[in-house]
Amino acid sequence: MKQNGKTVSAGNNRDRNTYVKRQLTQALEELLKTKPLEALSVQELCETAMVGRASFYRNFTSKEDILRRRIQDLLEDWILSLSHSDDATPSSRLLDLFRHLDRHRDFCSLLHERNLVWLLREALNGSLQIDPTLPKEEAYAKAYVTSTIFGWIELWLDRGMKETPEEIAGMFQSRGL
Repeated sequence: MKQNGKTVSAGNNRDRNTYVKRQLTQALEELLKTKPLEALSVQELCETAMVGRASFYRNFTSKEDILRRRIQDLLEDWILSLSHSDDATPSSRLLDLFRHLDRHRDFCSLLHERNLVWLLREALNGSLQIDPTLPKEEAYAKAYVTSTIFGWIELWLDRGMKETPEEIAGMFQSRGL
């Protein structure tokens, strides 16, 4: 493929898109430290990221999409880490999740401070593939699990993430969950 008289490989385009996504994600996180999402314009975001508006719209449809991708990447990293663990008990998985969120506490705090934690719930629902067309028992069981986990995460964030992941998992296990 030719761009501006130069031959550009698909790999270069992939690298460029990866760079643009990373720049936009970092810029958005930085801007959210000082302004709510609604107050940020795409233009301001692109200027901070030092990318063009066309690059933004080639990779995302909205500012929320940037956060959705960031959260999805975070959850996928956690799910990948589970494949390396021999302990598949619910409390050990919850411990791993809270440890993972704790490693990303600045980002989680930012979501909480800007009232964007609903994006995390949305991603958890997607990760568990909650779908109203599932058989009713499976759909309700998945909804219960997701709501329980999200409720604990939300309370942990509300409390300023004071409890350690080990304390959270211990409380979860002591409740027979």
